[in-house]
Amino acid sequence: MPVEAIHISAYVDSLTASTASHALRHGQLLALGRLGCIVIDLPYFEHFPRGVARYLLKRPTAQSSWGERLHKGQPREGALAMFALARAHQRQGRTQQAERVLALLLGFVSHLAVDRSLHPLVNRMARERAQRLGRDVLHHHTEVEKFHSVLFHEERLGFDFMGRRELRAHIQVDTNAIHRDADLRVAYVAALTACCGQSPSGELLRQWARGYQQYVWLVSSPIGKRIVPDAKKREVRGELYRGAFGSFVDAYAEAVGRSRDAIDATLVAFAALDGAASLARALPEGPIDLG
Repeated sequence: MPVEAIHISAYVDSLTASTASHALRHGQLLALGRLGCIVIDLPYFEHFPRGVARYLLKRPTAQSSWGERLHKGQPREGALAMFALARAHQRQGRTQQAERVLALLLGFVSHLAVDRSLHPLVNRMARERAQRLGRDVLHHHTEVEKFHSVLFHEERLGFDFMGRRELRAHIQVDTNAIHRDADLRVAYVAALTACCGQSPSGELLRQWARGYQQYVWLVSSPIGKRIVPDAKKREVRGELYRGAFGSFVDAYAEAVGRSRDAIDATLVAFAALDGAASLARALPEGPIDLG
């Protein structure tokens, strides 16, 4: 479940290494970029308590048609729609609105790059575990991402952050902005419409936002300490984190590099006359859930 921690870490790392301005790396614009790097996953949180119950009861993993279309459709089109709105604000002299939508977009393209880079590894591992252990591949996809995030951040921070305030501080973002903030709501809905061919209702956006906040509460509460016990970490470390396949740390570094490239391409496009065309060339077409 803590996969969003990977996306936020990767966004912050790639933004730091990018050509982004000081303003985009700090304060409100950094917060909007952090939100942007998780909005592609928000549909999966629509019925979060129900999803947790299914997980505990070992029922098939709950799916989301919106989430599937965002990952397996044409998510690049969502980035281009958001880019067009940011440029429209810029042309009309609405500098603040342009910067805010651009910040959201940078997080969005980071997510595209990170998923496209890491999902082949995650999906291969998920299939292998499903064949050996049973249950559906989607369940093991979630499990593999969970183990990667917990083990990676434990090595990075020097302690297991599950069930701690440090995890809450890291993954907390203002998801309510997707339905309360007019500029961000319009940008997000435009992205979803471009990807999925239809627009979500305001109530659906509220459900996604609420589900994510429930998730943050759960994994950073004392309950979160039980999600990946020490024995389980020892069991999976050699198989999933550092073993015959290589190292997740190396896979993460490659994903950060791709995310940085996507951020830089977006910034270059935003400053160019033919920005939309150059961004379309820089961002890969097709699904981001590969492998």
